Amino acid sequence: MAELAAKAFDQNDLCGRFMHPERHRFPDDFVTFWRRDIRNHFFESNAYFIVTTVDDPDTGNNKVVSAAKWKRQGKNAPKSTQSWATVVQYHSINLIHTITSRIWPNRAADPSKVNSLDEAFPLFAHHWSGQREESWFLDMLSVHPDYQLRGHGRALVEWGKEKARMECICASTTSAEMKEEFYNKLGFVEVGRANVGPLSGVEGGAIMFCDEP
Repeated sequence: MAELAAKAFDQNDLCGRFMHPERHRFPDDFVTFWRRDIRNHFFESNAYFIVTTVDDPDTGNNKVVSAAKWKRQGKNAPKSTQSWATVVQYHSINLIHTITSRIWPNRAADPSKVNSLDEAFPLFAHHWSGQREESWFLDMLSVHPDYQLRGHGRALVEWGKEKARMECICASTTSAEMKEEFYNKLGFVEVGRANVGPLSGVEGGAIMFCDEP
């Protein structure tokens, strides 16, 4: 999934140009960034990674061509029921990533901007409150450039919308640039902007909700 995300977000203004201006000089570091991000969240009790695949004629195996990370947010989100072994593995992975990132820093990234999304979040977090506090949030959607416009992204969005529909709560996401129409067609509407504060000037950032999935 890390290689897929790196390809899908290469031209993304936030993750690409803004956060990783040297990604073309250090492509392996850009992939490593996504690998660490995926591993850091993989064992979270409220995180769900979903993929679509196609048959690969060269290998005879299934090939992952799109991936999504959905998160169940709110007070009623699943609480951790993981075994002690899984908890140990989770913290071990985070510790390893912390150590390796210091030994081998992300050369593709601008260190002053790589944490800008976390820094800006308090400025728009209020959108997930009140009746929208409980939400299925699409945290990441990546489709390989060679397989776009074939329904893969739509299928992954519909998966989360169905989860929200079953609980009678909303679905939400933050759109990348030029993807707003895609989400509009799937029932999402813009309610605010995430490209504020340290993210001012970054393209994209429409905060979108589907209140009746």
